[in-house]
Amino acid sequence: MLTSSSAAREVGARVNLLQAVQSVADNWREIGSKTIQNCFAHCGLKHPRLETANTSGIENEATLELQRVRNHEALMQ
Repeated sequence: MLTSSSAAREVGARVNLLQAVQSVADNWREIGSKTIQNCFAHCGLKHPRLETANTSGIENEATLELQRVRNHEALMQ
């Protein structure tokens, strides 16, 4: 029986690739969108549409582009 403290070799010997992928997929589906948004925000990445909700027109597009650039720069660090 595998537990959370099982060694990597023990897990590798008992779990095939398909089972591992299915496990990752099952766990990924259980993660809520709010958790993912919080993780990105914690890393300094903001969703451009959420940041510009109070602006309009040309100002809105300029703000969106600026946030895309900031997100890209944060990813490149």
